Amino acid sequence: MEGTGGSSLVPGSGLAFLYTNARGGTKRMEVGKRFAGRTFICPIGNQSPVTIDRDGWGEFAVQDGGCSIYVPEAGPLVKAWRLVQDVKRTLGLHRG
Repeated sequence: MEGTGGSSLVPGSGLAFLYTNARGGTKRMEVGKRFAGRTFICPIGNQSPVTIDRDGWGEFAVQDGGCSIYVPEAGPLVKAWRLVQDVKRTLGLHRG
């Protein structure tokens, strides 16, 4: 299963999501031409970055029996994720 999205109301927002309960692999998905040349990263840390082509497509990966969430590298979701991780580390709640 996969999904993509973003909101024109939130600049830089976007998301590509894949999951499987079987074999992993890659899937070519469209995230939109507005992301051409941008890098999407998996903040949960289990996949390599994906560069979006000029037509707004990227090749996204998921591991066997897992999920991957990709967001624009400089987008608001990554900033929020990093803030949460910093707070968890500061409070001693980080697990690695």
